[in-house]
Amino acid sequence: MRGQNVWVVFKLVTFVKLGKIVKSKTVPLVVDLDGTLTNVDTLHESLVRLLLTNPIEFLKLTPRISAGKSKFKSSVASVQSLDPKMLPYNEVVIKLIVQAKADGRKVVLASAANQQIVDSVSEHLGFFDLALGSSAAQNLSGSAKAAKLDEEFGLGNYDYVGNSKADLQVWAKSKQALIVSGSKTLATRVAKLNDSSVVIDDRKTNTVGDWVKQLRIHQWSKNILLAIPLLAAFSPLSPSTLLSLGLAFLSFGLVASSVYLLNDLSDLDNDRSHHIKRARPFAAGRIPIFLGLSASVGLLILGMFLATTVGAAFLLVMVVYFAATVLYTFALKRVTLVDSLVLAFLYTLRVIAGGVATAIPVSFWLLSLSVFLFMSLAWVKRYAELDAGLKLGKDAAKGRGYTSQDMPIIMSLGVASGFLSILVFALYLDSEVVSINYRTPEIAWLAVPMFTYLVGRVWIKAHRGEMNQDPLIYIFKDKASLLTAGLVLVALISAHLGVTI
Repeated sequence: MRGQNVWVVFKLVTFVKLGKIVKSKTVPLVVDLDGTLTNVDTLHESLVRLLLTNPIEFLKLTPRISAGKSKFKSSVASVQSLDPKMLPYNEVVIKLIVQAKADGRKVVLASAANQQIVDSVSEHLGFFDLALGSSAAQNLSGSAKAAKLDEEFGLGNYDYVGNSKADLQVWAKSKQALIVSGSKTLATRVAKLNDSSVVIDDRKTNTVGDWVKQLRIHQWSKNILLAIPLLAAFSPLSPSTLLSLGLAFLSFGLVASSVYLLNDLSDLDNDRSHHIKRARPFAAGRIPIFLGLSASVGLLILGMFLATTVGAAFLLVMVVYFAATVLYTFALKRVTLVDSLVLAFLYTLRVIAGGVATAIPVSFWLLSLSVFLFMSLAWVKRYAELDAGLKLGKDAAKGRGYTSQDMPIIMSLGVASGFLSILVFALYLDSEVVSINYRTPEIAWLAVPMFTYLVGRVWIKAHRGEMNQDPLIYIFKDKASLLTAGLVLVALISAHLGVTI
């Protein structure tokens, strides 16, 4: 039934461009799987999923690599299955297949992937007449695939759709070579082997832009929180302080990106089911996931190295941050209430790290304010996720421990936390220690209503469904929020300098 649904959806599409490309309308159309029909390598995806979900079983499989590719693939498929509904498919290739079916052609799925995976994809899509894959005895790749296709359909009596140099021997024999790759070098090589070669999809993948998006470089703006202890203490700037703060900023960014990679690798299915996150490079298949795993390790090593240059105490904070984020990624983000508490802790840890990096003690008041404020923002994040899902007809946030019924409670907790942070700030302004940093503390009271407005604005935006799913990033981009934060800073600086009204 699923396959029929896919067929109906794509039957509605007009295939004028592809109709011009496909010249052979009588011979079978043979389609490769990994990197062609799907945007990912199914073996790599299976291995990464196994490593992240069952590392012991992964280690047990490692020695079997010596037995050869075909046996290794069979072993992997026996312990790690892939849900074909969750794979990112190439729409151009799907359209080509549907047109071939409309022309009455036989359509074949032929892949070096294990037969079990090939069969599951074929059954899910429902429009293949034959599915050929690797067995424990044979790896159906290159010359082996070409020989198998010759045996099935006659010498070169088929058109072939592929994506890599592993397909060269098949393209050399096929009637028409259809290429799914942005590599001009590959296209040139295929053209030398087959006079009838056409690039049907030349989109570039694994680009700098893909990596910037995947590493979530924009999230590095959160590391501005490292400067809060310096600003709160009105400490004079020195070259050594700025250097330490800069290195701390980079260290946090690299380690955070390392964990973002791990998070997205472990959350592929949830991301692919999400209306926004499905565009992430790993989820969409734009960056090879094995490359992502290697990059995660490299970024972690580099980030921790930079942490050592800041100091041993800062390195310890970074180790705690990494451990907490990994624990959150693989377990705690699914635990109701605990997940938001951990998020608030991770935000607050940046403030603590800033104090450690600049050798400025974080006061009880600043720590208390940070905990309650970031707890409020963590609840905003969960509320916004549920609200976005509700608009799409989803009652629960996938991969989280909440349903839409929890939204009133989440808002209550979040608003309460936000106003507790304001109360802490007000109590600080009324305390004896305020005179340490402020010559005219009464001027600092002007910041209280502005702070109240900022917290209230965030929650009103969330309630109206106008909040994206990272409130801190929203605040950094929202003009009214930035203006309000700027006025808070002006009020505090004025109080520090002793300005009077």
